[in-house]
Amino acid sequence: DMGAWRQMGWRARMAFVATLWPYMVPLYVVYLSEYIMQAGAWSAIGFPPESKAARDQFYKLANLCYQGGVFISRSSGLVVQLSVGWLWLMPLLQALLLAFFILDALYMFWYDWSILPLCVVAGLLGGTVYVQGFALISRETEPGKKELAMSAASMAGDIGVATADILGILVQGCIYKFHHLESATFHC
Repeated sequence: DMGAWRQMGWRARMAFVATLWPYMVPLYVVYLSEYIMQAGAWSAIGFPPESKAARDQFYKLANLCYQGGVFISRSSGLVVQLSVGWLWLMPLLQALLLAFFILDALYMFWYDWSILPLCVVAGLLGGTVYVQGFALISRETEPGKKELAMSAASMAGDIGVATADILGILVQGCIYKFHHLESATFHC
């Protein structure tokens, strides 16, 4: 039955959604990390950081590289089928990239255009977790509960993005303050 979840009560639906945590946590973490990276760290990087035009230029190019990575990973995502273990590794790598970009924005230890390939990697990781997460749900969920599973799992990414939007403003403000830059939406 394709709509078996429709016969489930509220508690049964919530209990089922709770079983999806192996897919939802990676989606949440990868989106949280990449959107803090974009809104917080990338928006504060520029060569030199004091130049708003330079920060805007880096932000645009970093996001273009990121979207290239997303396009590649989402376009070729079903060529390889990953396990849940691999699904969990990629958000951890994305969190490491986030830490790298925050530290680099603060201390400028690798501070030139050659860091743009890491933005492609961020896109590859995010797109791969998206495709592989939903592919795993599709393969491992009984047909009558797939619709509920896909809807519930998509909320993990949305909540990650919403949380990252708030935290990204904080990260950007702290980096701006560290470099004595004006125009931050928030200052730590």
